[in-house]
Amino acid sequence: MITCKKQNFLLIFLLFFCNTLFARDDDSPWQHALTLFDAPKYPADFYAFDYVNTNAPKGGHLRLAIHGTFDSLNAYNGKGVAPSSLSSIAKYGFSELNETLMVSSASANGPMDEQYAAYGLIAESVKFSKKNQQLAFKLNPKATFNDNHPITSRDVIFSFNTLTALPYGRFSGMDQHIERIETPAANQVVFKLKPPYPLMLPLHLAELPVLPEHFWQNHDFHKTSLLAPLSSGPYQINRIIPGKLIEMERVRDYWGKDLPVNRGKHNFDKISLHFYRDLHIAFESFKSGNTDAWFEVQSKNWATGYHGEAINNGLIIRREIPHTMSYGARAYVFNIRKPYLQDRRVREAISLMFDWNWISRAIFHNAYTRTQSYFPHIPLTSPSNGEAQLLQPFSATLPPALFTQPFTFPTTTGDGNIKEHQKQALSLLRQAGWELQQDKLVNTLTKQPMKLVFIHENDSQFERIVFPLIQNLKKIGIAVTLQRMDLAQYYQRLKHHEFDMVQYIYPLPQFPGEELLDFFHSASVKHQDGRSLMGLEDPAVDALIDQIIAATGKHQLETATSALNRVLLWQHYGILNWHGNSHRIAWWHHLKHPESFPPYGFSLNTWWAEQNNRESQ
Repeated sequence: MITCKKQNFLLIFLLFFCNTLFARDDDSPWQHALTLFDAPKYPADFYAFDYVNTNAPKGGHLRLAIHGTFDSLNAYNGKGVAPSSLSSIAKYGFSELNETLMVSSASANGPMDEQYAAYGLIAESVKFSKKNQQLAFKLNPKATFNDNHPITSRDVIFSFNTLTALPYGRFSGMDQHIERIETPAANQVVFKLKPPYPLMLPLHLAELPVLPEHFWQNHDFHKTSLLAPLSSGPYQINRIIPGKLIEMERVRDYWGKDLPVNRGKHNFDKISLHFYRDLHIAFESFKSGNTDAWFEVQSKNWATGYHGEAINNGLIIRREIPHTMSYGARAYVFNIRKPYLQDRRVREAISLMFDWNWISRAIFHNAYTRTQSYFPHIPLTSPSNGEAQLLQPFSATLPPALFTQPFTFPTTTGDGNIKEHQKQALSLLRQAGWELQQDKLVNTLTKQPMKLVFIHENDSQFERIVFPLIQNLKKIGIAVTLQRMDLAQYYQRLKHHEFDMVQYIYPLPQFPGEELLDFFHSASVKHQDGRSLMGLEDPAVDALIDQIIAATGKHQLETATSALNRVLLWQHYGILNWHGNSHRIAWWHHLKHPESFPPYGFSLNTWWAEQNNRESQ
């Protein structure tokens, strides 16, 4: 700010001029959408998203099967096992309990045909001033929680303070980028951003779920609880059976039902989520007609498991729906906290034993593609000049080939013969101080054999998939114990880092941000939240994450993200698995859907029940 001690004309003029510019920027019109890179697809007067059926009838009962269990209904505090922490995508209803300021492709209710844009929900409009480093939201005066209590700026501030204070989660630590929060009116919230702030910060703030302050004043937010929280969305919980069932009913007077982002959605009167610890039993329940839709995650089952009278007679419909989205990077993750996994050569040797070509043909029926990077749409090329500059300070600890070559994945003939890879692996292990003695890999100094513990949740199908890797590791003398456990024990083992290897899906978008701190930054290594699985303490990774968060432009963000991807690959911190390019969905014929499917997501929130199957209207 310009001061004017001498009150001379020039300074008075400059002060007036600067304040006029700021005022003009502040007085810019409120917008219906927030975008970071391009103009929004939908105009201010749009009626509904293109892929919905606005004439879809209301009514009926949707029953879904969820693989897993739960012991908490708080989706935000990270305590216990909430339904939102389970990997199944069939969590429609529960995911929409708490509305967000705006909806984006990262939201349960957001646009699935556009990325990196947010549209009004609780906030009916937004104003982003880069010049003044501030982001303002104007709340919809009709917005209420489902006890008819109005949603105000106090609830927004309470939610922000509560979620950013947690030691984990996507909003953790976000407050460090906020200088202050102002509330010029009960329906307005202004975030004063602290430069330099992450490029994605405005969009992440727009995705903030708004929690009811008056409800949580009387309940402990930080405890595990099966108390149904007060919601603000189209559904509310009306019945639970702990660990087995969550039943939700549609809120008839839901305040946001006529908003453009909601038209054509939330058509079922009732939604029941049935939880099954065994995936096979859950599938059989679907085929028997006890649940209405099934999201197939097993390629073998998709190829061979659909038979019976209902399927043969067309009562069950199957379809593969192409998409261009990313569910994240699935990987076999190494726990670098273990001394014998801290050597990159050991991790690379283990990676060489993953025979993707054989697994793809023999187990997956060639239904999947090998995942090539931790972030979607990053090509495997030699590093650009910009990447090389970011990586150069760490050249002493990074593989020299990283600076000149693209990363390549080992390939085989797919017939199970991996003798060449065995030779390469044993050579790397000898360099790292390990020798093959009487079919056991032994450390030359400690004389101790290498033994790995690979944990997984109670899933017999996963054992079939990982077994070939375990057998190949046995060929080079590495003994692997595969420990199968129930979901509660599994999450405890993750949180306390009691494993050597585990499979995990990193939910990483094309343009990442603060979530990288939880997954890969050294500051999160000791957190017991089940996110810092690798336990990385790599200065290069830390520096690149800092660059990503501090990026001020799209090119800068892409360069730093590509460099981070390169380091994660060349350091062999995990073994990237596979991904599909379509949703495999089966459903009973009384369920109906819009004509077109969007490219960046899938949700049953646009589906409806056939007229004669609806239970209520």
